Amino acid sequence: MRNFNLLISLLIVFLSLMFYGCGSDPASNNDPGTVEGTVEDHLSGILLHDIQISNGDEVLATTNSSGDFSFQIEKGTYDLHFSGNGYITHIEQNVEVKAGKITELEIFLDKIETYEISTDVSPNGATWNNDRIYHINDDINILGPLTITEGTIIKFKDGVGWNVDGESGGEIIAMGTGLEPIIFTSWHDDVPGGDSNGNQNATSPDRGDWENIKINGADNNSVFEYCKFYYGGSEEDCVLYVDNGANISITDCVLSMNKGDNGALNASKAGSETVIQNNTFFGNVWPLNINMNIGLDSTNLFTNPQNRSYGNDFDGILVNNSIMDGNINWSENEIAFVLSEADYIIPAGNTLTIGPGVSVKMMDDVSWQVDGTLTVNGTETAPVNITSYKDDDVWGDTNGDGEATSAAVGDWDFIKISGDGNDSSFEYCNFYYGGGDVFSDYTLYLGSGTDVSITHCEFVNNIGLNIAVLDAGEAGSGTIIRNNTFYLNQKPLLINGSFSIDNSNNFIDISTSNYYTNEFNAIFVKEESQIEGDIFWEEGELSFVMMSNLFINEDNSLSLSQNITLKFMEGSLDYYGDNLFNYDATGVYFTSWLDDDHGGDSNGDGSASSPAIGDWLGIRNKSTAPDTWEDWGNILYSEY
Repeated sequence: MRNFNLLISLLIVFLSLMFYGCGSDPASNNDPGTVEGTVEDHLSGILLHDIQISNGDEVLATTNSSGDFSFQIEKGTYDLHFSGNGYITHIEQNVEVKAGKITELEIFLDKIETYEISTDVSPNGATWNNDRIYHINDDINILGPLTITEGTIIKFKDGVGWNVDGESGGEIIAMGTGLEPIIFTSWHDDVPGGDSNGNQNATSPDRGDWENIKINGADNNSVFEYCKFYYGGSEEDCVLYVDNGANISITDCVLSMNKGDNGALNASKAGSETVIQNNTFFGNVWPLNINMNIGLDSTNLFTNPQNRSYGNDFDGILVNNSIMDGNINWSENEIAFVLSEADYIIPAGNTLTIGPGVSVKMMDDVSWQVDGTLTVNGTETAPVNITSYKDDDVWGDTNGDGEATSAAVGDWDFIKISGDGNDSSFEYCNFYYGGGDVFSDYTLYLGSGTDVSITHCEFVNNIGLNIAVLDAGEAGSGTIIRNNTFYLNQKPLLINGSFSIDNSNNFIDISTSNYYTNEFNAIFVKEESQIEGDIFWEEGELSFVMMSNLFINEDNSLSLSQNITLKFMEGSLDYYGDNLFNYDATGVYFTSWLDDDHGGDSNGDGSASSPAIGDWLGIRNKSTAPDTWEDWGNILYSEY
């Protein structure tokens, strides 16, 4: 019995040990493994700090001051990349990491060699690899395809640059990666690749140290992906110049600390297939210059990602006034598009679409001629702004002069929509400081037969004295003007008799307690207008002012709502007895435009003028023979 009890005890202990061992296995399949080791200079044996270790996609660790590294990672087999400033990237292949185990590595890196470049790249082309730093000593021509691999560093001596001649077959294919970008910089720049000019700290890099890279030719399809451009721009005021219709792709790049009154990236003469996406611009003079044939989405960044308050000297996108050819979209809403060169043209058959939150700033005397289609798609929370270049309230101090200048009415000229049936549209669009053309002074003009839709827009601080801020005097029957706000203008709106006006527009600022209106607060009706179709006028907030005769011919009609005032500068209202509806409704008056007691002070002179009998002719019924002058009690100050 004693031996039996001993046997049972031993069995219990054995089973307990087995159970414990299974439940606490330190090398469980779910545990990560550890990779650790050192990185040394291959020749000198010096331990290297700040060497990044990655799996090709993300940084896993960085060596410390003693050259050591350690990190944990899930079990598996990896190709580990070791890269550092001035050293050739080393890829340690097939590193096996076991669960709960330590994998030790000893890595040796070779320094990048320096290669001096003073001659052209031949039509046969070349490939530049990241095992050397390239010093550009003279201006050179790229006459064939130049392929630049990821992680390559190219340094330019003072005042030199590249000409990439597409007609000779020249193009650049520079495709870096997020972890190993390609760098174009000054040879005074000791950060990438070390002290290339060998003077230690005697010199520092500066904007405009080297010239630029000039891309030429319509057949030039150069590609820049994950590249960084620093300290260029001494030639043609840009670091990257796309000329003569070249179509390049520049994506995921950084352009920083470059000189350039023409934009660090000057694509003002680029082809319409040029792609500019996911790039970062900061520390430049102007960041970007495009033309009317280049679309921009909202993927580019115009501040330092590490310090979003650090942008460029002039935070705007310059737009060259080339004639548009195609269907273009502008969606960049971080900084303003800046139009600087007089007349911009959208020809018939072409469309510019402007997305929510976009701002367009106009320099002095700038105008748009829209024979094609302009579609402005703002929203209530992200309206589109079209304003003066000096307007610091919209996307900040774009002209970079602090408070030295301020926006004023008439800073820019106008947008003119032309073409029968033109269906351009403006939704949630704000128009500020326009009307500067001395012959017209409107801000938005709708030409003959156009069918433009204008909804939820604001017209503020514009001129519009001779005609009106929104001149729809020639517009077509499909015109829609609804839910807009007009204030601090001179004349807000001019219409004709071919489209209706409901009561949804506002002619006073209700957003503040100031209650600003317009200097001549009325809806003006173009002289000799004819009512065409079955038209209704419902706006009772202010008066309709006839600049001369108004005709309601047979088979057409005008319906008035309550509290509508029709004022006349001169002339008469002619109708056919049964086609002027609600003429006797409550609050409806027909009177002189000098009459401030009905419909307010439409002529904007306070009490300086007063109405008198004979200011206008009256209302004439053309359905009788002879014509009859009406004598309704709500007809005031007429001759008849």
